[in-house]
Amino acid sequence: MDSDEGDSESPGSLHKYLYAGSDPVNNTDRSGHDFDLGSTLVASTGGVTIFGMSAIQSAVVINGVVGALIASSTAGIGAYLEGQSPDQIEDATGNLYNIAIGTLVGIAGGFAGAYRVGRFVLTVLAIGGGGYQASQEYKAGNIGAAFYYGTLGLLAAGLINLVPSLAKNAAFLGAPDAPPVGLGSSPTDEIVLFRGVAKGHPGYDNALQGIANPRGGSESALGHITGNTDSPYTSWTSDPSVAARFAKSDGVVLSRAFRLSDLLPSSSVPGAPDYGESEYLFKGSVSDAIVVKK
Repeated sequence: MDSDEGDSESPGSLHKYLYAGSDPVNNTDRSGHDFDLGSTLVASTGGVTIFGMSAIQSAVVINGVVGALIASSTAGIGAYLEGQSPDQIEDATGNLYNIAIGTLVGIAGGFAGAYRVGRFVLTVLAIGGGGYQASQEYKAGNIGAAFYYGTLGLLAAGLINLVPSLAKNAAFLGAPDAPPVGLGSSPTDEIVLFRGVAKGHPGYDNALQGIANPRGGSESALGHITGNTDSPYTSWTSDPSVAARFAKSDGVVLSRAFRLSDLLPSSSVPGAPDYGESEYLFKGSVSDAIVVKK
């Protein structure tokens, strides 16, 4: 069982029995505790591979190239906003020193971003560097350049902290199209589903114990889907982000493997509207769900 606490904003990382975000092709977890550096690097470039290289090698190259391009364009735009001549702008854009630094920062940033302390350092550098350059331009009377560098620093800080969430959620955001993952001997016959229960919901206390009971009643599957949950069903989803939305910030997210033959996909119910929730109905009670967020 995974002993890592996970990230409360990334439900997939909270699941104790899924390896590498249920995507062992693109993600790795050698320690058995969390997605490792390779997962973050691969997620930062969307898993793209180039020239026959591995996903990690490709990520290093792509991050380096992107870093060089950003450094070059940033220098050129900054020179323009500072009111420099066309020749000076061209020199700034093609400055090999800036390009080399951008390449190294792009690669190093990809590695550092895999760790909390690395992200903290990068965030401080982004905000501090952008703020310092903005103050220098402001003192020189270049208001446009000051605004540009200040905004650039804030955007960089935001992106630095966004990549890890993408890394941990990448395998789950496309869950409806991904191969079903189960806990039994025949994974293709099972699927892992999620259920979000908000605090204040009648089933909240049970959800804390991994229990999901239907409200009871004779309402049809169509009626349940359209809002009358006095039925023998409970609602589940293959998309953890949907479950997290229903759970809200103080609720519970449950996870459990189901046999496909025991489920009723909402999409298969005649007349059911498509709410984009990747919903499945399960008839009866569940008492062995895993609490992945509370």
